[in-house]
Amino acid sequence: MQRPPDNPSGLTEAVSRPMVVVLRFVFFLLIFYLLLSIAAGLLMPGQEVGRYALVTVIGQNCEDLQERLRPFNVNGVDYRVIPAEMGEIEFELQGGTVCWLEISGVPESGVGAAAAPLYDAAMNKTTGPLSMERAYQPRFGQVETIAIWLLSFLLAAIVLALRLRKQRQEADSDT
Repeated sequence: MQRPPDNPSGLTEAVSRPMVVVLRFVFFLLIFYLLLSIAAGLLMPGQEVGRYALVTVIGQNCEDLQERLRPFNVNGVDYRVIPAEMGEIEFELQGGTVCWLEISGVPESGVGAAAAPLYDAAMNKTTGPLSMERAYQPRFGQVETIAIWLLSFLLAAIVLALRLRKQRQEADSDT
């Protein structure tokens, strides 16, 4: 049996082959990113964070409040005090600053025993809460996300290289 003569590949075929490889790579990259993100979410679950809007006393900013609360954190609770954006809370200020007190691990039922001394100190050192929110924050941050992307990139490249190698071997064995 004779092989048909080799036709010179056209422009469409010359463009489509690399595009198919690129699309396969993107497909594997996204699949691995999705799977690794799900695994990271299951292995490193986030936690609830209680957010409390507070108004500091006159002449005090959020960093000062965080330092003043440090001695009251007797149980080592993760917390931070950050300034609120101007549009977040509508409140008439009289010399104070609006800050968010974020306490990690606050359950739905309210402030637990571990965070109670910190919460009470914050209420005594400010004009009290304006609003309270609960927010879920994922535990893994920017560094972990970059690591997931890089690992996905590596796995996608390996899988694609193995598939292309297998296709070449099959093509060589057919001839």
